[in-house]
Amino acid sequence: MNGVTSLNVFFFGIQVLKQYKHVDFIILLKQFEQNGVLKNSQKIKLSKLIIQILLKDDLKLELNRYDFSYIASVISEVFTSEEKEEYYNPAINGQKASGKLYDAFSNYRNILSTSGLISRRSKCLKKDLNSTKDLNSTIVNSSDDDCEAYRFIQEFIEPFDKIIENWKICFAIRWEILQDNQIETAAYLAKFPIFTLNNSNIFKLFFEDAKILHPDINLNLDWVIYSSILEKGSHLKEPLVKKWISESLSCTEENKKAISLLVLPYLFPSTKIKARRGKHSFKASRLEIQEKFILYFEVSTV
Repeated sequence: MNGVTSLNVFFFGIQVLKQYKHVDFIILLKQFEQNGVLKNSQKIKLSKLIIQILLKDDLKLELNRYDFSYIASVISEVFTSEEKEEYYNPAINGQKASGKLYDAFSNYRNILSTSGLISRRSKCLKKDLNSTKDLNSTIVNSSDDDCEAYRFIQEFIEPFDKIIENWKICFAIRWEILQDNQIETAAYLAKFPIFTLNNSNIFKLFFEDAKILHPDINLNLDWVIYSSILEKGSHLKEPLVKKWISESLSCTEENKKAISLLVLPYLFPSTKIKARRGKHSFKASRLEIQEKFILYFEVSTV
């Protein structure tokens, strides 16, 4: 039951569901025992009943994806022919959350809201992107799952697999922030504490964004290319490159790939750019080459 936070859900379980005395639920349970399966209409009715169980003492109760996932598991254990995924599928890769349980919750909340029994919270923290308000109050028209995922990556630095999962879920929110021409890269990255760590896996977050924006692009280059870059880089005298090459000897293959992309710009010679009369000539430093390469690579392939 990892990640389940709602108190009502904490006390919800197989025995609670089996012993629920509502006549409609007793009928559903008996029909399942007789037939071994539930019809679609029965699945919908079951989902509605469970949501009413959970919200009967607190109409304003918020359920997160861990709650939904746990409840769907309970359903599949009581009604053994039922697939958990039919009742809940979390939002991922820009796709909204779905499932009969999720729909029942959303519809019931809409009924409560239109009846004036609750006031729906805003979809997320809103911000006029043309104003100078705090970027943490940025809003897009996102689902509750999107907003929850966005808050997660603003607050936590581990576990990394959860960071990646939530990073992908809240892509729409982060993309809206990036459309603001007033925000600098450093300010954007500072919003997420994971970037304050010396974590060699961080590059995976940007790969996930690239896959969402351009699903047809293959970012998995042949390992021979990466190893060739590292081999050529081992002959360079740059102290920083030597440090990276040394670190790569004890890295995983994925981290070696990331290091090879850092080394690659140093393999290109720096040429002097002749200026017009009255202007100074310019020759980029190794660091400037690296920065410009990364910018060029990003624009042209991601």
